[in-house]
Amino acid sequence: MEPACPQAERCGGARARRLQTSVAKRVIAAEPKQTMQTVIQVITTGRGSLRNKIMSDPQLDKKFGFIKVWAKQPGRPHGWAKIHSAHDAHGAINLEWHARSGTLICRVVTKFGNKPNTIIGDFIDYLLARHQSRILAIHIMRRSVREN
Repeated sequence: MEPACPQAERCGGARARRLQTSVAKRVIAAEPKQTMQTVIQVITTGRGSLRNKIMSDPQLDKKFGFIKVWAKQPGRPHGWAKIHSAHDAHGAINLEWHARSGTLICRVVTKFGNKPNTIIGDFIDYLLARHQSRILAIHIMRRSVREN
C-alpha cells in the first residue's frame, strides 16, 4: 500500500491520516450529486390532450386533493402543467403532453428527502378513476439524475 503522504516516514502516521482524510473530502465534494427522479409515462388512446383534460377536471382538486399550480404560462414551453398534492404527500408532478405519440410524461418532484410513493399513488388512483377508458399503459420508471 502506497502512503497517502509522500513524506509519510517523516511526518508520522497521524498527520498522514489527516492529509488523506482531507484529500478524500475534497474529492467527494467535487463530484456531482446524484438524485433519483421518478417518471410516469401514460400511453393513451383517443383524441385530445390528456393534460388538458386533467387540468380542466373539477374533480382534480375537489375529490382527489390536487392543486393546479399552472397550465400554460407565458415563457414556458407549450404542453406543460404542474400540480401539487393538497394532502400530506409533499411534492409536485410536472405534466407534459406529447400529441404525436399520445403520451403523457409525468415527472415527480419531491424535496427535503421526502419519498414520492404517496403522491404517485394518489396520481395513479386519480388517472384510473377518471381517465381509465383512455389509458393503454402506465409505466413508472426510476432514474438517476446528476446535479451539478
